[in-house]
Amino acid sequence: NPTGVTASRFIADVENVNTLFSDGLVSMLVDCLKIIGIAVSIFCFSFRLGLLTLLLIPAVFGVSRFFRSRMLKAQTANLEQVGLVNNQLDESVKNAAMIKVFHKEAYMEERFGLALEENFRTKERVNLYSSCYAPVIQLLRSAAIVLVVLLSSSQMNLLGMSLGMAAAAIDLITGLLG
Repeated sequence: NPTGVTASRFIADVENVNTLFSDGLVSMLVDCLKIIGIAVSIFCFSFRLGLLTLLLIPAVFGVSRFFRSRMLKAQTANLEQVGLVNNQLDESVKNAAMIKVFHKEAYMEERFGLALEENFRTKERVNLYSSCYAPVIQLLRSAAIVLVVLLSSSQMNLLGMSLGMAAAAIDLITGLLG
């Protein structure tokens, strides 16, 4: 591997491990306890609503897994591109005199420009997946809220809950999917 790729990956890996231990584990534990607490609360309101809510969890898990796998591929490609750009920059600076003697400035500029364009494309893919995840989760949350409202309406009353309980359940579902 070129020096820039190795350095870029090493720096990113060290940052990721640091973030995992400082924020990730505590956050994961808090999120798990929060999910359990919310699920128990929803079951206390209505057993049917609890079952319905449990059906949402695989959907959220599937969406999250879909985006996570694509995000990982995009981030890996981006890290490789950052490494290649760093490597080309390092080589250009070290060999500036030779590039000038052989009149290869235009060639090196074009080569570096292509590497920057590819880096931009890989970063765009990372940003695309990152920006699409939250709206998809928002859509799932909205669909769950609409379903609760419809099923607890006075015409259907399939969940056996009052309007106040339905409002509280909607708040809990928002917390679960938020």
